[in-house]
Amino acid sequence: MVEHLAFNQLVGGSIPPRPTTSKDGDPGRIENRTVIAQFCDDFRQEIGNKFALMGCYGTDLFVPQFPITLPKLCVFVYVRTPKDRPFGTLTLRVMRAEQVLATLGANPDRLDATEEMPSWTRWLSMTGVLVMAPFHAVEPCDLRVQAETESEVIESGRFLIRKMA
Repeated sequence: MVEHLAFNQLVGGSIPPRPTTSKDGDPGRIENRTVIAQFCDDFRQEIGNKFALMGCYGTDLFVPQFPITLPKLCVFVYVRTPKDRPFGTLTLRVMRAEQVLATLGANPDRLDATEEMPSWTRWLSMTGVLVMAPFHAVEPCDLRVQAETESEVIESGRFLIRKMA
């Protein structure tokens, strides 16, 4: 069973990021879109639009043997885009090789909130949580999150599941 949660509201950062120079030399323009995935055992949404993540993994999960079944494997995903380049569409996918394990699509009405942002805001960001319950692996594998947008596919770093030595 795979659970899906809605994306949080699009927000600007609370602290203005340091200026960087774009490829065309404009020091005020930021170009790169980013996707960051934090794999964990469980999560809880708390009052005040906070998330508590339990059992957070680094880049690897070592298991005693394969096949393995985890009761739950969650992925907290953070995506951001420059304010002047809002997402037109956004779909997150947890991938194992070419197999899609979980999918979460953003509500199109919440993707462009630039009119609500303070003038100093440089980034628009969203968070989402994908839950795979249970999670099965029959052999060592790599997991990653893909963020498919209107113009590109952005990938997170890989989460490696390996047998203990």
